[in-house]
Amino acid sequence: MTCIVGIVDKGTVHLGGDSAATENQDITLVRNEKVFTSINPEIILGYAGSFRFGNIVRYLFSPPRILSDEPMEYMVRQFIPALKEVMTVEGIGKFQEKDIHDHENWLLVGVKGRLFGVEPDFAVIEESLPFSSIGSGKAVAWGSLCSTEHMGDPRARLELALKASSAFTTSVSPPFNFVKL
Repeated sequence: MTCIVGIVDKGTVHLGGDSAATENQDITLVRNEKVFTSINPEIILGYAGSFRFGNIVRYLFSPPRILSDEPMEYMVRQFIPALKEVMTVEGIGKFQEKDIHDHENWLLVGVKGRLFGVEPDFAVIEESLPFSSIGSGKAVAWGSLCSTEHMGDPRARLELALKASSAFTTSVSPPFNFVKL
């Protein structure tokens, strides 16, 4: 699958992602960046899951302008309905309760200096810690991010987390890509 990591540091959200594409025991490296600035430049995104999901999120999904002062409210009231709409239009799914678990697509979203996770059922989560991770390498990445909290350089922490995940998870591989907002 993948590993996407995110850190909030001094009001800036930093994301990093790997370049692996896996199926069963096969792995290949792709040029598709899994972390990027969205069409709406007020938002950065990282995805784990299908590449079709990633294509839609990167090139077809235009997150609405941020009208709320509260980022969580924006995520729930504006971002998620718009995301569900584009996914339905593009044929990813109907997103009925019974269909939710057929979709294993996850997002990390940086907006207004905060980091949110979007789960396959479109629940929006904001971790209590200033970092998060998604994908098959998330547990190793979380351990690395926790053990490097004393470090001052967020980019270096992201890189260490991705390197650790790559070393101990067969579905994570460099090169790594980074974005911040």
